[in-house]
Amino acid sequence: MNGTKLLDSLEYISPALIEAADEPPMRQRVIWFKWGGLAACLCAITAVFALRTPQGGPGGLVFSTNPSASPSVSDGPQESASQPVDRPQELTSDTYSSLEELLIYLRFHEVHRNDQDNAASRPKLTGKEGAGADSAWQAGRDVVSYEGTVYQIIKGDPLYNEHYVAIFRDGAETGRVDLDTPPEALYLTDGKLIVVGRRQGGMEPDLEQKDYGTAVMVYDLSDPRKPVQTDVFHQRGGWAACWVSSGRLWLVTLDGVCACGYSRLADLDDYKPRLAHNGEAVPWPEEDICILGEPTQVKYAAVSCIDLEDGTVLRKLACYGDISDVYFGEDWFALVTQSAVEGGAYSLQTVYTFDGGMSFTGKCDMAAVFGLEGTGKLAKGEAAPPEYPDVKAVARADGIWRVVGEYVQNSKTGGTKELFAVAYDPDGPRPITMERLRLPVERFTIDDVLWEEDRTVISTGTGQTGALAFAEFSGTDISLLAGELTCDRVQGVDGIYWYGSPLGHIKPFIPLGNGLYLRYNGTPDGLDLYDLSDSASPKCLYQSSGDIPEGARLDFDSRVIDESTVAVKLIPQARANSYYGREEVCTWAIVTVDLDSEGTGAAVRFWDRQFPVTGTDPTDFNFFEPSDNR
Repeated sequence: MNGTKLLDSLEYISPALIEAADEPPMRQRVIWFKWGGLAACLCAITAVFALRTPQGGPGGLVFSTNPSASPSVSDGPQESASQPVDRPQELTSDTYSSLEELLIYLRFHEVHRNDQDNAASRPKLTGKEGAGADSAWQAGRDVVSYEGTVYQIIKGDPLYNEHYVAIFRDGAETGRVDLDTPPEALYLTDGKLIVVGRRQGGMEPDLEQKDYGTAVMVYDLSDPRKPVQTDVFHQRGGWAACWVSSGRLWLVTLDGVCACGYSRLADLDDYKPRLAHNGEAVPWPEEDICILGEPTQVKYAAVSCIDLEDGTVLRKLACYGDISDVYFGEDWFALVTQSAVEGGAYSLQTVYTFDGGMSFTGKCDMAAVFGLEGTGKLAKGEAAPPEYPDVKAVARADGIWRVVGEYVQNSKTGGTKELFAVAYDPDGPRPITMERLRLPVERFTIDDVLWEEDRTVISTGTGQTGALAFAEFSGTDISLLAGELTCDRVQGVDGIYWYGSPLGHIKPFIPLGNGLYLRYNGTPDGLDLYDLSDSASPKCLYQSSGDIPEGARLDFDSRVIDESTVAVKLIPQARANSYYGREEVCTWAIVTVDLDSEGTGAAVRFWDRQFPVTGTDPTDFNFFEPSDNR
């Protein structure tokens, strides 16, 4: 900001804030938070984030009040010091005591990014589930059913704002729920239908935008054929995660507004999240705000917990920080921070963890876990730090946090990777342990992570080949295993490549329970069957061959009906550029898994009969007789 612009902006700043800015900072700031113009910021950030350089902040492993404490690093599992963990309950930052203090600092030190100047480029993070296959809580669907009535999201031409929830009885459309917000997911709980949708705003995020954010609409289903709207919630920010558990809905949105000079918004409250219930604003007081580390920009995750019975906002929390990933489960969530600034400065990742009451339970500083410097600066010509951990998945079981990722070691010839798993118990005598495993291939990518009660199945890939690894947990003890079993690497259909969970949309595995998994093959024109109950000896029980009509493909959407029956979407005679975005060409195909009496062999059978996608809830196939349709 030049001198003229600074003087022009001062008229918007209160004298108290100007005086506060002239005072010495209350605590020492990180010395490398100095940068110049917009162009240089964008170049540095784009280059680093394009290569997924992970970041976080310096400091202790889990001891917020003792940043100097760090574990020793050895060849085997590592653990932190055994002293109790001191967890602040209201603040997670060692530097800033309030949002106002953070904004005063960022008025002259904020990273200017495209997502702060263009609403179309706001953060588009999607939360990543960290739950087991048998979890009782709900992830959103595009179709649900209640007492014989099917509700399904219908999306038409976006130019004509064609979107609604259709109501079906016996396969015929009998009504619809008209919406002002494009729907994205449906939830069903306790006789209520919940519709969650995204609202797009204009091009200036610092102006009043009532239409930008995420909408939650609740309908009473006393008469299933005629849903009655009872509550509407609107939370500003891009949709990051949403789930339903025990009659409560959790919503996480991400947003941020430039704080330079305090001139773009005149009121401190304009930098806070906005939540409305039935058109009435819900206050967001200072006690519902926490700061993660030392943010380089005004960016926050707003988390709300809503009682669906009476529409009460039970809890809410705004977490300000350089948030890069959101992970969530039935009664917890975790936020990963990373930052990159002008001149190649970076910091390694930190995982901040919260329980179902939105209490901060502690942080897992990945730099300290691996014995690395928390911050650094790239040398000329370097695109990423020489070595760093890259978190890919987070989950929680019995109060212990589990983290899985890739440990990257760069070199002039390309470098290598290792698989790592971390167990983090903020209340235990050994807060953190970690184990690493070198896979047979030097470079790989984690394509999928399946969380079980005491184990994690990790699907890795390189090129067209996939391999499986396992992380077994007992408290904070970890055992990493990798066998010789290989499989197809599932990347997309007919040359159109998507990337697998937790990196994107494709989930190659379909869990059946008891260690059995169906898995799409590489084409995909079939489903293989794996017995992964023994980590030391995983088996492929069935390999698909000619299971579906020639030229057809399987889309990556499925519903488990029971332990041996699954519905999968079938794309008849698919073409690379003909079926994406055209769900009407798909059908539901029913698959039955038959095991022999010894459990050592199997067959995967597709029914001859198929069912329409429109108007059908595949989890409600109780009236079909498999013996008549195979």
